[in-house]
Amino acid sequence: MRGREARHVPAVVELDRPAGPGPGVTLLLLAAGLAVLGFSALPIDAQDVGGLEEDTFRFLNEDLWLPYWPTWLLMQLGSVVVVPLVVVAALVARRRRLAVTAGVAGTLVYVMGKVVRHWIVRGRPARILEDVVVRGDPALGTGYLSGHMGLAVAMAAAATPYLGWRGRALVWALAGFVGLARIHVGAHMPLDVVGGTGLGLAGWAAVHLAVTAIPAALAARQSPAEAAVPS
Repeated sequence: MRGREARHVPAVVELDRPAGPGPGVTLLLLAAGLAVLGFSALPIDAQDVGGLEEDTFRFLNEDLWLPYWPTWLLMQLGSVVVVPLVVVAALVARRRRLAVTAGVAGTLVYVMGKVVRHWIVRGRPARILEDVVVRGDPALGTGYLSGHMGLAVAMAAAATPYLGWRGRALVWALAGFVGLARIHVGAHMPLDVVGGTGLGLAGWAAVHLAVTAIPAALAARQSPAEAAVPS
């Protein structure tokens, strides 16, 4: 009797069970991220800036006041050093899937950001506009796209399935602030930040699809006998 009951006991749930959207929603998010990336790149010109983008930049760069050091500190949430910090924090919390997703997605977004910069060349704001307010050390390299924004979005997306609504609101607010800060300090134009957002979302979605969404969907199709604990 006990042997029969044991065959119908569900498998022990892992401490880091699959979390987040399924394959269908993840594919939509992947497509949305690629669409945002593509459409933000279309108007990019090496030396010319559209009127609406320039007006937005002028407001956030010149008219908006933010305290420099707190802004600079929060802006580092989009730097590459955040990726290993998130991975270590996830491992300490015994969230192995989060560690893998964050590590792989962060690496993918970082590398793809470098690739995009070779394809689409655009100068930093101070090189394509006059009277740009540069706060702190001038950013080097090309402007499109914002790698800080890409990494901030990828890390926020990776953490979202493991957080409550307050945590989700916080990580996305911080990710949004990273983009605003990059414009405020004169490092990027608005479309650079939009492109980074698309890349970060697409990069996370691709990794989530491979690491969690597809494996979870396949596991759900297993027969009860395959999922049962051996007696």
